[in-house]
Amino acid sequence: FGPASISRFYGPESTARLVYYFGTHFSDTSLDVAARTPFILPPNSTTSLHSEFTGVDAEEDLDSLRQALAAAGLPLPTLYKHYSQATSPDGVVFTAFNVDHDFGDCVDSFVMVDLHKLTPRKRRRYLT
Repeated sequence: FGPASISRFYGPESTARLVYYFGTHFSDTSLDVAARTPFILPPNSTTSLHSEFTGVDAEEDLDSLRQALAAAGLPLPTLYKHYSQATSPDGVVFTAFNVDHDFGDCVDSFVMVDLHKLTPRKRRRYLT
């Protein structure tokens, strides 16, 4: 477990997309983790993001996210990319999105990875 950050240079729209996508597909409401300074999606963006991302198919929504980020000249943040691809779909959680004023006003999330659900390739690379 630990943090993963979204730089403030992603801007409000791309940050909202990232938080919405990872909060939709990789959340676990049973965890007792709360942000000290929560990142709150603006109400007008929540409606448009809900129509942009189906919330049903993570891969389809990831394609939409990557296209939107690419249009803004941005990549998927490295730790979000690596953690989300390192396990089976239910093996990682991104939660408690927090505005970190002490770290360049980035948006951090709490990340928890279940090592039992690592893909075979990642298991060989990191645990053997």
